[in-house]
Amino acid sequence: MRARSGGVSEQLNDFIWHRPKLPIADGAIKWRGPSKKRELLVRELRLEPGTIHDIYEPLKEHPTLFRIFADMELTEASFLSFVHRFGFLVGHRDLNVARGYDRAAFFDDICYYHRSLKSAISLFDSTRGDALLSADVERLRGEVNSNLTGRWNPDAGGVSARVVWKFHLQPQANSRRLKASDKQELKLVPHSLIAAMWLQLAQEMTGNYRIKRCLGCRNWFKAGDLSDPLSRRSDAELCGDPSCKMRAIRNREKAKSARNSAAPSNK
Repeated sequence: MRARSGGVSEQLNDFIWHRPKLPIADGAIKWRGPSKKRELLVRELRLEPGTIHDIYEPLKEHPTLFRIFADMELTEASFLSFVHRFGFLVGHRDLNVARGYDRAAFFDDICYYHRSLKSAISLFDSTRGDALLSADVERLRGEVNSNLTGRWNPDAGGVSARVVWKFHLQPQANSRRLKASDKQELKLVPHSLIAAMWLQLAQEMTGNYRIKRCLGCRNWFKAGDLSDPLSRRSDAELCGDPSCKMRAIRNREKAKSARNSAAPSNK
């Protein structure tokens, strides 16, 4: 029997990030430029000062976020939509939402983050077969470890280990007395959204579950994670949306019809 996957999965659920509060004012986030960066002229996505944010838990709400990001088209419009929904890839994770924050992202940096993660995911998916090449496995391991430490992406901050108390303090309760039942625990702390997505990939690499694409809606879902009550069965092919069963049937019929149309006639 395979072991239950927990620990890191539960720790990731504690990761918080920030995104612009809806509705977003016109012009609060938009592409500008080209701007000068390292003697190059590049496009820049800028968040205006004073924009209010929401604090949220992206990895609890979106356990397949790393694959959603990798599927994204590399266009200004698609990344603007991503920022509206999930927030910027890098930045200070303890953002003071009352004052807002002035932030920018350069398009070439976004492309680099996207290409690096997408390449690693493709390499990981290719190593699932029976004939594994040790060189591919070592290359994948090296890419993931380098991004987790932040060595290749210093701006992303990587992931660090930290000892924390196992309770959540209210802002006005910083001086509360600790009880004997309050315990310390070791947590992995991503320092940016892109670092958290690399940690999600590392989880799938080392965990006892799979990230699958629904045959109905084509969205990603988690399957086989016994520690996650929202995870589907390991043999599930659908995400759980009731409408996806009929969508999957229609998709199979369309695929069958396309194959029949493409097949040469015997007449």
